[in-house]
Amino acid sequence: MALILRSSVPQITAAISSFDQTFHLGYFAVRQAAAAHLLGKSGGTRRSAEDLAYVLRNALREWSMGQQKAPRFTASGLSGAATFLESGAVMLDLQCIADISLSNLSLDGRKRLGPPGIAPQQVDSNYYDALLSCAKNLFNGATNVTYPMKAMLLLTGFMPALDSQVRGGLARAGFKGLAGTRHLLPRGNTDPIAKKTSALPYWLGQCWNNHTVAFQAAAKASNYPELADEPGRLFDVLLFTQCDAATPLMLEWVDDGQGNWYELS
Repeated sequence: MALILRSSVPQITAAISSFDQTFHLGYFAVRQAAAAHLLGKSGGTRRSAEDLAYVLRNALREWSMGQQKAPRFTASGLSGAATFLESGAVMLDLQCIADISLSNLSLDGRKRLGPPGIAPQQVDSNYYDALLSCAKNLFNGATNVTYPMKAMLLLTGFMPALDSQVRGGLARAGFKGLAGTRHLLPRGNTDPIAKKTSALPYWLGQCWNNHTVAFQAAAKASNYPELADEPGRLFDVLLFTQCDAATPLMLEWVDDGQGNWYELS
């Protein structure tokens, strides 16, 4: 089983450059503020937490938070979000995830994680804990994984958010088990959705490592060359774009029929 890059470098470049500029700018604004807060000399300050909460809320609004059936921002507002973001335990979980790039992840029948040398199970646990914390403290009425995962993508850059477009792109690639509109927040690490969110980055990481030269060349030739060092966001853009059936297939899942793609150890 493997995720294979099928498109050319110019096709990837075009997909990046044609993606909504507002979404790109919002992403980079949050990533910059998150780095300033999580890597601050004092380990994060009230001011850096407030700055991060402000740009995070704005980006989530641009990404349709509060529209139709999407959850709204926390009822405690920016002050409550800043208090959450300056919590030591939350910062540790987020920093653990932000320190890891998909380029550090691989598979050889089992999950493998290169530098910084943290066990894959620890990464899975930190992501799971931070995801549920974001759902509880950043949103009012979040029951699906979509917006908490969007918050995690913005804050850490680690992996795509499983919104409807990205799920559509994954389904079109050949990943099974992502149909439907309700993907509820997992109640435990053994929930199917928890397994999917913990397995997907390893398949993406393996794909990135197999095609690093092409991905980085495409990103550097685009209007957003910073994405050459942001594989989580780059896959988010490509899978979102691939949801459109009129778009040539960029990423394809090759299934050997040996089991579910998300059953990894």
